[in-house]
Amino acid sequence: MTLSNMVWASQVAMAAELPDERLDKRLATIVVDTIERPDASIPQASGSAGQAKAAYRFYSNPRVTAEALHQGFTVNTAQRCLDQDVVLVVQDTTTMNFTTLRAIKEMGPIDSGGLARGVHVHTTLAVTVSGQVVGILDQQYWARPQPGQPKPQEKESNKWINGIDASRAVLYQAAGDRPVPRLIHLMDREGDAYEVMMAVVDAGDSAIIRCAQNRRIDDPLAKAQEAVRSRRCCVAPRSRCLARAASPSVVRWCKCGRRGCG
Repeated sequence: MTLSNMVWASQVAMAAELPDERLDKRLATIVVDTIERPDASIPQASGSAGQAKAAYRFYSNPRVTAEALHQGFTVNTAQRCLDQDVVLVVQDTTTMNFTTLRAIKEMGPIDSGGLARGVHVHTTLAVTVSGQVVGILDQQYWARPQPGQPKPQEKESNKWINGIDASRAVLYQAAGDRPVPRLIHLMDREGDAYEVMMAVVDAGDSAIIRCAQNRRIDDPLAKAQEAVRSRRCCVAPRSRCLARAASPSVVRWCKCGRRGCG
């Protein structure tokens, strides 16, 4: 189903549950302006000085929270996922460089030398098996501490597990009594971690993770890469091919690499 920009933006605003109907309307307008001119500044996208001022007032309004905006997009995405039999849950991290914005003290280092400053954004997208992006199921953002500052208590690598948990939570919340689609989590090499794999198994989902470690597995061929190479590629519609590639039969690996433990 194809939605007009305004219809979709209005649905997002409704799901955000902002405390005032006027804020809903302003959010929908801002979303449409951003879609139509994604490379423009706020004054350029707004089209007039009055509309730009209204957008700035919206962003500075203490009743408009990051959590509410996050909820608007993720809940709307989850609701539109429920018509699918299978949903690909795709995670990846990007870095936003704001080195020139010296006045913003909350920025953190984004390079090994500490010269560039910005934030890291880890996004979880819902994608159909035909390749159509449904929307955002989760988004995390953080700034790394400056040299000499205390490190955060949570490991940065937990972003993968947080993405799995948050995606499942919003999908099950949106579903209510309806069935939730089969979820296949897609991650790059950074997601090849024992804790991440166990989170997928414990959730009862499937995953396709680019291999970084040739782990020992519960398979006659003993190693993950050899077991995957031995599988014949099926000539089938993409959905069946993905389902077969994500089958759980090569998922019983162990953390220490010794076969039969854990």
